[in-house]
Amino acid sequence: MKISRSKISNVSKKYFNMIKKRRKKKDAGKEKKIAHSLMQFFGISIILIVILGTVCYLMASRAITMQYEGAVASASSSMETSLQLVCDSVSSKMVELYLSYDFNAYYDDKFGASGAEAVTYTTPISDMLINLKANMGYISDYYIIPQKGKMIVSNVKGLPEEFYDTCIDTETGKQLQAKRTKNTWVGTHAVLDSQLGKENQDYGLSFILHYVLNHNNGFLVVDISSNYIDDLLKVMLFGEGSISGYVTDDGREVLLEETRNKKGEGVIQRYSGETLFVGTDFYENSKKENEGGCEYVRVNGKTYLYVYQPVKKTGITLCTLVPKSTIVSEISIIRIATILIALLACAVAMVAGMSMTKSISSALNQTCEALACAAEGDLTKEITTKRKDEFAKLVAGMTKMLGGMRRLISDNQRFGEKVVTLSGEVAASSFDIKVSMGQVVKSMYEVAEDVDIQAEKTELGVASINDFSYKINDIYHESENMVFKTQAALKAVEKGKDIVRNLCKKSEDTASVTGELIKDIGQVEQQSGNIGEIISTIEDIAQQTNLLSLNASIEAARAGEYGRGFTVVAEEIRKFADQSMKAGDRVRNIVKDIKEITGKTENSAKRTELFLKEQTLALNETISMFGTISSQVTELVNAIQFMQNDMSDMVTNKDDIVSAMTSISEIAEKIVKSVNSVSEVVNDKMLQVDLLVENAESLNREAEELSKSMERFKI
Repeated sequence: MKISRSKISNVSKKYFNMIKKRRKKKDAGKEKKIAHSLMQFFGISIILIVILGTVCYLMASRAITMQYEGAVASASSSMETSLQLVCDSVSSKMVELYLSYDFNAYYDDKFGASGAEAVTYTTPISDMLINLKANMGYISDYYIIPQKGKMIVSNVKGLPEEFYDTCIDTETGKQLQAKRTKNTWVGTHAVLDSQLGKENQDYGLSFILHYVLNHNNGFLVVDISSNYIDDLLKVMLFGEGSISGYVTDDGREVLLEETRNKKGEGVIQRYSGETLFVGTDFYENSKKENEGGCEYVRVNGKTYLYVYQPVKKTGITLCTLVPKSTIVSEISIIRIATILIALLACAVAMVAGMSMTKSISSALNQTCEALACAAEGDLTKEITTKRKDEFAKLVAGMTKMLGGMRRLISDNQRFGEKVVTLSGEVAASSFDIKVSMGQVVKSMYEVAEDVDIQAEKTELGVASINDFSYKINDIYHESENMVFKTQAALKAVEKGKDIVRNLCKKSEDTASVTGELIKDIGQVEQQSGNIGEIISTIEDIAQQTNLLSLNASIEAARAGEYGRGFTVVAEEIRKFADQSMKAGDRVRNIVKDIKEITGKTENSAKRTELFLKEQTLALNETISMFGTISSQVTELVNAIQFMQNDMSDMVTNKDDIVSAMTSISEIAEKIVKSVNSVSEVVNDKMLQVDLLVENAESLNREAEELSKSMERFKI
């Protein structure tokens, strides 16, 4: 479509007439001065400066508050880690002492020993406790309070006998007695302190282990140094008025407070005021939480930042109170600085605005008059000014602009011809771009499909690793059960060794009794021989008596009538002799049977003695085998625990791998989305390229018309 020169001339006339009408209308109405606009602008700027200062102060105060809360929470978490390490170290060492051979050898077997023998058994236990106290600097005192046997204490002052019964009647003792072996952490042990003349200020924490052996019970008590606890708590103080410490499960509060002395220096000392935490709602609520946290609470009419952190498996809760005024004091300097800077900026903006509006208004009025002449077509009008600032540059620029317009009009004619040529080339290039972008879209769709496949495979990998992690967790739990069962087996082996020792001792006693029995049987056999000699003597007497009776009968027969009475006596004597012979035969048979039975009994006793000796040797070998089994089971426990540590690392690494693969999957999804987004953008750009082709063709036509319209200007 072509536009004639007459139409362009008419459009130009209408434009200039519209400008004239606007100027007349402006002159007729009330003039709107630039000074008013500039003052409005500066007023808005002042308001924005005030808003900026307020927002910066609020953001800074919020950031500092959050940073302060984070610092307190981080310090509390670090303190919890340190205290947890101390508690775990002490409890593990005491359990190790309780399971040691020397401890069980004395308190479960030889506790009845006295004097030098008792010292011999208790010296290794005392040495172990002394070494623990020397190596673990936070242990202040230790006590072994058995039901039977010698007490071992680090304090110079000893404890009375039957003190175990006194301890078991306390509330803590009753709680520990509920289970076979149990331990706890307490803040104070009043019964023990009263007996030793101590105060609970001498120690910060106390570990109590109630042990139960086969033949004896008792308490293991370890006190943690209060100085060590104070050194740990000092890192948790955050300015004047802050209070930090811990509360034990039995209600003892160990707190430090930071104050200022007369010189204004910070002083850290033990808090000696009323109870702050025990019994309060915010503390009781925090005890129910498994993780640490913070909140703002009211204590004694003041607002504090309350930060709590439970120490797991001990019943101890770390507590910190930081006055809100201490936190706000860090922000007051920022508030004052922000207000002063905002007021100074407002004043400078007000003065600068008034000065600039007055000067600019004068210079712009002169420039507007010159531009009005140029707007009517008088390009030969020169613009001058006496200012030497940016308006001087503006005037010089306007002069250059008019000269440039004159050159521009002459150059436009040549430019129009070039535009016609270049627009055709642009149309051709646009078509090539359209084809190339179509290929790009196709390639990006292929990439998107590949990334989708990769994302699916990554998700399958994540699922496989999760299944693997569950199996690792199951193995880890099974290994823990194996450790518990193996430890139970160790105890059973030790008990079996004791039983076999007793059986061995009884076998030796039985062998000794059997030896004595053999000796007695020998003596019985010897006495049986003596009885045989007596029987021989009796038989000889019976034979002589029989002969005597026969002789008496003969003599009685010779005597005739006078010897009848003597005949009767001789007959009775012969009967007595016969009975003696028969009794001797019976006794001889009995003695023979006794000898046979005694011989058999002696042989059986000798075989029994041999069997008992062999049994004793077998029992000694059994004891040795139990020792071997115990050492091998101990090595097995160590190996399983080492395996548990490795599996724990595998679980941790598994989480990292799952996280990484999840991230890869998410990145793949993002790539797919990005590729789709880029594809959409490329499609849009292809539409724009189509439009560019059409515009290039239209530009070609307009360039031809422009070339013709430029011919009317005279330079």
